[in-house]
Amino acid sequence: MTVHEALARGVGALERAGVENPRLDGALLLSRVLGADRTRLITCGHEQISPGAQQEDRALTSRRAGGECTAYILGRKEFWGLDFLVTPDVLVPRPDTETLVEAALRRLDCLGPAPSLLDMGSGSGAVGIALKHERPELAVLLADISPAALAVAGENVRRLLLSSGSFNSFYKKEPAPRCRESALFDRIPEQFDCITANLPYIPSAMIETLPLEVRREPRLSLDGGPDGLGVIAPFIKAAKTRLRAGGAVLIEADPSQIDRIGSLLSAGGYRDIRTRADLSGAARVIDALR
Repeated sequence: MTVHEALARGVGALERAGVENPRLDGALLLSRVLGADRTRLITCGHEQISPGAQQEDRALTSRRAGGECTAYILGRKEFWGLDFLVTPDVLVPRPDTETLVEAALRRLDCLGPAPSLLDMGSGSGAVGIALKHERPELAVLLADISPAALAVAGENVRRLLLSSGSFNSFYKKEPAPRCRESALFDRIPEQFDCITANLPYIPSAMIETLPLEVRREPRLSLDGGPDGLGVIAPFIKAAKTRLRAGGAVLIEADPSQIDRIGSLLSAGGYRDIRTRADLSGAARVIDALR
């Protein structure tokens, strides 16, 4: 079997299973098996692949067709141009969450030198690490209720910051992001200049309507209670006590929830409330100042 034939077989199997992006996922899985980038699948498409590689590709394709997401199969997911380790203990970082990073960078640029950042509900550490990568002077704390998620975040700090070439020598002088287990602010007495939050916001009754691959992500990171704001509402109330004067809070949520979150922020005494659109043009992030 050639590379082209193996790719066609895999894509066909994923199409029949109803996978959303069968061509992309099929290419990613075969690239992993062959230890090659996706360009080589095209340029070397007529090369033969071994029976062992064929068997491995079929196994990975079967897992994807069975509802396991590609990121968990590969153990990696690109976010903000960085290659994050992901496991079933964390949500898979999504492109729309880059809106949260972009919004935070704009707020941070107005907060003066060497600000401090708390990334609440950090999961894999994607948001906090991306911000540290862009603003090395940031003092970053990654917080999550899940110790398993924090273990993944800690490994990503090591891989992406402490072992990344020129950054390594810099972080010997500047502190790397810290990780702390905490249910919201229970174990976080400090104050910060900026707090980002990608907290669970899906209403409980909607969880079972999600695609199978999403339902296999940690429910703790998905379930936002009856109205989806069961974690966000108390977060907004408590975050004000952990923000320095003029500090910024930024929240990712479903576009249908942004107006209600804006009302909570306004009622809580926050000011300069702004919304930020995601890649589809829908309001995905809302942020405000203390």
